[in-house]
Amino acid sequence: HFMHRIRWVLFVACAAALALCVYFATTLELPTSADVRILDEENEYELNYAWRKLLLYDVLRKSGGSEVTVGFGLTPADTGDLNNPASWSELVLDNHFEPSSPEAQEFLNTFCAELFAEDFADYPVE
Repeated sequence: HFMHRIRWVLFVACAAALALCVYFATTLELPTSADVRILDEENEYELNYAWRKLLLYDVLRKSGGSEVTVGFGLTPADTGDLNNPASWSELVLDNHFEPSSPEAQEFLNTFCAELFAEDFADYPVE
């Protein structure tokens, strides 16, 4: 019967705690980058990370956008073991893919030029 007597006090305390949580949740700021560093700056892994950020290779790789590989004559399939995430799928060839037809030859001939004519695509830097 003790809990029954203090039910309103508990209700007000829970409502106040909820109000405080909502207030502080609204004052949180968005992160300025997706780079989350957990270890101290003096840690050897963090020192290596800071050093690698200064290398031209990493700067160019990160500024280059996404990398995409295009494969023709393949069928999307998941042939791996569904219960084992370490198992890989195998490529499944499309038996109906015929690259020797004139339409396919024209498409393959103009594919790269049409792709790089789009705003989102840029020539790779080698």
